[in-house]
Amino acid sequence: TGTTAGATEDDADASGDALDAVTVINALVGDDDDGDADVNSAITGAVNAGGSDDEVVAAAGSAAAANVSSVDEDADVIAATDATETATTNAAKATQTYSDFLAGVGMEDLDRTIAANEAQLRRIPRIYRKTGRGKFFQRRIDQAKIEKRNRLTKAKQIADAARVDLENAKKAEALARKKAEDTYKSNVAQARRDAEEAVRAAIA
Repeated sequence: TGTTAGATEDDADASGDALDAVTVINALVGDDDDGDADVNSAITGAVNAGGSDDEVVAAAGSAAAANVSSVDEDADVIAATDATETATTNAAKATQTYSDFLAGVGMEDLDRTIAANEAQLRRIPRIYRKTGRGKFFQRRIDQAKIEKRNRLTKAKQIADAARVDLENAKKAEALARKKAEDTYKSNVAQARRDAEEAVRAAIA
């Protein structure tokens, strides 16, 4: 009976220490309710499981580290990822447009103009094709062909620029992720250190 009573008193003392540790953690880790709740739960769980001081400290440190915002939650990474997705979409559309133009898709109106005027031109005797109506039809044919070249050239320029934008967006995202990863590692180490120091001080 004496041993049971002694164990009960020890548990009560441990619980009291855990409560003091929670108070310190709340003050040093921050005001994030979710984060604090996870740390408190880790401390309480370790204490209730009969963990040693070191185990309680480690549990608090792990919980605090787990509450640090991930790399994917970093604002700069989110913005860079969105920019890469937009650039990917734009590059795909621009490349497809250029491919379509090469295949004649999107050139139908000009092809019809060329075909119609060539048909009209063929009705004119060859000797008269460079004068009067012949020149008129030939001019419309030439203008349509120039417009086809212009459309193709512009589409290629847009596709090339879109690919460059995509490469730049990927590089910017990689840099943002690298910076966020470095910050994340530092924040995890700091959160773990702060939590462990607070709990050590509380249960000392």
